[in-house]
Amino acid sequence: MSQNICFQRKNEKALSDFEEALHYISDDIFAILGRGETYRLMERYQEALADFDRAIALDESENWVIARRGETYRLMERYQESDRTLP
Repeated sequence: MSQNICFQRKNEKALSDFEEALHYISDDIFAILGRGETYRLMERYQEALADFDRAIALDESENWVIARRGETYRLMERYQESDRTLP
């Protein structure tokens, strides 16, 4: 099995696990962050940004997620938004 297929399957499993966690506790910031990071790794940037924005709305002190949001904008080549995001 190719490394790419393994990576994809692991990410899909991770998404499933995060979705299940959020089914029980819809504002679980760690599940939201994990799902957002998984989306980012899968290059599903819009979905990643939505989760990062939701996590920031729940806790503005999460510097890690603010940095990940900036990195996501950079990967999308949206450099001005990336610069505005980072502290």
